[in-house]
Amino acid sequence: MKNSSSKKKRVVGMILAFLMVFNLLVFTGQVGAFAGEPTQDNPSVLAPDNTSGLNQSTSDESAQNNSGESTQNTSDESNQNNSTQNNSGESASDGSITVKVLTNFQEIKGIDQLESYRESVKKSTTEGNVTEKTAKVAMIPEKYGTSDVIMGLPAGSALVELNGLVSESSSSVYNTSTVVTDTTKIEYLTVPESGRGKGFDHCPGGSIVYLSKGTKVTRNSNDTTTNGEYTLTEDAWFYNCSGGFVKNAGPFYIYTYVEDELTYTADNVEIEFKEGFIPLITAGTVDPSSLEAVIKVGGNTYTVPSIELTDNNTVDPNKDDYTVTVKVGVGESCITKDVKAAIKLEESAVFARLKSGKYTGVQAKTFSKDDIEVGFTLDGKSYTASDFELVDATVNPINGDTKIKISYAGYTKQIDAAKAITGDVKANGTTDVKELITKVSTITPKAQSVINNNSISTVEAAIHIMETEKLDKYVNEAIDLGDANVAVKQDGTAAKLQAKVNTVDASVITNSLTPEEIIRVLAGEKVDLRLEVVVDETTDAKETTGGQLIESNLNTNESAYYFTADLYKIFNNDEDNKSSITEFSDPISFTIDIPEEIRNEGRVFTLVASHELADGTFVTFELVDTDDDDTTFTASTTKLCTMALVYADEAVAETPIVEDPVIEPAYNYDVSPETADLRNILWAFIITVSAGAVLVVTFRKEFQ
Repeated sequence: MKNSSSKKKRVVGMILAFLMVFNLLVFTGQVGAFAGEPTQDNPSVLAPDNTSGLNQSTSDESAQNNSGESTQNTSDESNQNNSTQNNSGESASDGSITVKVLTNFQEIKGIDQLESYRESVKKSTTEGNVTEKTAKVAMIPEKYGTSDVIMGLPAGSALVELNGLVSESSSSVYNTSTVVTDTTKIEYLTVPESGRGKGFDHCPGGSIVYLSKGTKVTRNSNDTTTNGEYTLTEDAWFYNCSGGFVKNAGPFYIYTYVEDELTYTADNVEIEFKEGFIPLITAGTVDPSSLEAVIKVGGNTYTVPSIELTDNNTVDPNKDDYTVTVKVGVGESCITKDVKAAIKLEESAVFARLKSGKYTGVQAKTFSKDDIEVGFTLDGKSYTASDFELVDATVNPINGDTKIKISYAGYTKQIDAAKAITGDVKANGTTDVKELITKVSTITPKAQSVINNNSISTVEAAIHIMETEKLDKYVNEAIDLGDANVAVKQDGTAAKLQAKVNTVDASVITNSLTPEEIIRVLAGEKVDLRLEVVVDETTDAKETTGGQLIESNLNTNESAYYFTADLYKIFNNDEDNKSSITEFSDPISFTIDIPEEIRNEGRVFTLVASHELADGTFVTFELVDTDDDDTTFTASTTKLCTMALVYADEAVAETPIVEDPVIEPAYNYDVSPETADLRNILWAFIITVSAGAVLVVTFRKEFQ
């Protein structure tokens, strides 16, 4: 018994030990989960403890690198600043030159300003106890500004001395009576030999006059720039030599100036092309007047509008010769610079286009060079040229010829110059525009017509009405002229059923007439569109195919009030040749009054129509009443035909549908999966508790 008791005790001990181990494992698992062990669902705990330290180290290294780059950039900027200072001329280089220049040009306009300046120079020198000086001015055929610089006089210019007003008769000194009168003020000049630019008059003196804008001037016969009489477009100075050989030379600009010296190096000089210069694309000579030098020195910027080229001023891009050499200075005291004046033009850089929009006319048109802009694009800048050739300058839109051709720089370019005449004209039907043009080209518009009032041809009208806006415009104009009219005709028994057309007249016309018929109306022909409603009090309409189809669809308690609706077109009041329009391109809205004889309180009407199609078959359909008036019926349709107002006083009795009763069972023995699972759990729980109770009772007896 003791051995048995001992065995039982061992069994109980093993069971208790198993339970303790099981609880320990469960507890450990729960603690581990809450402690945040590295898991797939908790990735944040996967990082080592020293991660933030690594990031800090990386961040520090990054900061050090950024600091190094910034320092390098600062150093580079410093180097650039030092370089700029050296280029500014503060530290003279071995290649520097010093040139005497004229600068700070101030323009003088008119004799009075000129005399005032001469007197001021004379007064300042006299009061300073200095030997009296003669006022000097620069006479230059170009515009100069205060920052412009002259290094040696430009061709055709002169530095002249002012001697005062002419005391003799003006016409005897300035012997061109067409530009001066005896009251015109004229200034005497002395032209020193050292003050003459290349090509200026060799006389020791002469006179100048200031002529206003609009004055007619006859140029000197030996002046190769302009011959004959012309009108000034701005106020200007003109020169007349004392020997009488040079007359009306000009126009000139007169400036006061300052003499100075300028020291610079090649690094201080930039060569630029003046506005309007076009790089050469073929072999040619570069005009030095198309270039100017810009000198930046001592913090100032000077422009030298007149510079020279070396002896070789030709370029030939076909031989890879693109540059010319520019001299900036005077005589031997100059620096030279190469500048690119020619390019080898690629076809992709060439453009050709119309100056205005595409030609939208109908007839053939020939373009001129003035209609076209041709040139090329270089470094984002566009240059236009005039030396292009028109290869094919004519378009003929009716024949589909809409492009012209030009030739420039060895390339041929096409220009889409006209709008192609293609597409359909849509009205009541669709017609190809070229086919329509062929049909209407022989129509002669009347003097009083839409076409003549708009100064267009029938062909142009055919093209214009492809656009809905112009079609509506022209049709409304025809209505205003009385050439187009829409009406309703109700004779005899039709008076019982009053009707009206709701759609505006212009839409009815465009939806009823073909494109060719519309052109006839725009050319002055008259058209009347007439809606005719006929009530059939006999059985004729009912016996027709359409009537029979309507009748066959009626319920036994329904009645029908039959009538026909047709729209007729009558050209030029010719009733004998009127034709019926039964189909439209867009719906037309109409309203009919429901005859009093068939009205009844609460009676509901339906409008049924039966229409014969082009293939001879019939289509029967209902139209929806779109108004709220019980005495009228408003509908929209693309088809006119035999129609009937259908109505019924009593609704058709419908056989009620009796459904079999649904009997539900008193009990539902179906068990869902969820219910089964719950029962299993309860049974397991009951068995476990019972087993436990038995075990406790048994062991309790043994231990007692």
